[in-house]
Parts: sequence; structure tokens; C-alpha cells
Amino acid sequence: VPGAIAAVPLHRPFDLKEGYGLAAPIALFYGYTSPLQNVPLFKLQVENLMKHVNRRMVANPSTRASGLIINTAGAIDADAFHLLVHSIQTCSV
Repeated sequence: VPGAIAAVPLHRPFDLKEGYGLAAPIALFYGYTSPLQNVPLFKLQVENLMKHVNRRMVANPSTRASGLIINTAGAIDADAFHLLVHSIQTCSV
């Protein structure tokens, strides 16, 4: 969804009938279609998202063992690169 950043726990491969299972996604509304439109807010939202993700990983061993798949914006200019580095550091990968 444009304007949002989200995390969905995946414990098993996706199933068309069952979807992602019972685990609720974490979604935060960013409000802009590009991360570069409000860089400080985007960075804050990434940090907030990872706080929620880390809480879930601490509480659930199977989620922690599953690891992370991180999908980021596709832009590769200098400003977007700095956001990518920030996301990598925030996610501790």
C-alpha cells in the first residue's frame, strides 16, 4: 500500500487458501508515496516498525528462528542509498 511500511510474520510458505495464517501484520502509515518526501519521518517509522518486530521476535522463538526478509524501495540515487543504509542498520542485518 503506498504510504505505508509493514511487516508480516511468515512461519511457513504462503498458502492461497489459508493466507499468511493467524499472525497479525504490523503496519505503520507513512503518508507519502516516496520515502524521500519526508526522510526524518520515514526513518522514524522504520525504527518504530523494527521495535515492534523485535518485540515479536523476542516473544516467539519460531518467529525469531525464521529470520527477516527485507524489501526496500528500488531507488538507487544518493539520498535513497542513505535511507537503505539506515534501514540496514536499524534492522541489524
